[in-house]
Amino acid sequence: PRVPAGSVALAGPYAGIYPGPSPGGWLLVGRTGLPLFDVTADPPTRLTPGTHVRLVPA
Repeated sequence: PRVPAGSVALAGPYAGIYPGPSPGGWLLVGRTGLPLFDVTADPPTRLTPGTHVRLVPA
């Protein structure tokens, strides 16, 4: 099954947000409705490596 775009996932000491629907294997802990990738934008990604993100309960 595909993981929906915007899914927030954890794997050991790592965290990630799936920018598009894709296969997965990490522990899913939430989702964001914020579009994270737009090929027409400059830059095309909203977050860059090293960006700190705070997760809060909905």
